[in-house]
Amino acid sequence: MKGDECLGGSLAFVILENLRGHEDIEQNRLEALRKEIESDGLLKKAIAVDEKTWIVIDGHLRLHALMLLGCSKIPVLFLDYSSPKLRFRANS
Repeated sequence: MKGDECLGGSLAFVILENLRGHEDIEQNRLEALRKEIESDGLLKKAIAVDEKTWIVIDGHLRLHALMLLGCSKIPVLFLDYSSPKLRFRANS
C-alpha cells in the first residue's frame, strides 16, 4: 500500500463490553501497559475493530488494560476487515 492511500474507517467511542476479543493475554505485559496508561493518563492508539462484527483486530492488550482501569467507553477505529486495502503482519 502506498503512503498516500487511506484505509478509511471511522473513529468512535464505544461501550467496552460490546467488543469481541479473541486472543490470550500475557499478564506481565498487561500489567505493564495498565501502569503506563495510568501514569500517562492517556491511550496512545485506538483499538482497531471490524465494523461489521465488532471483533478486535488489533489492541487486545489495550482493551484488557482499559478494563482493569475501569473504563466503560473507549476509542475504537472501525475498519472493514474484508477490504483488500487492509494488510496484516504477524507480531514478533
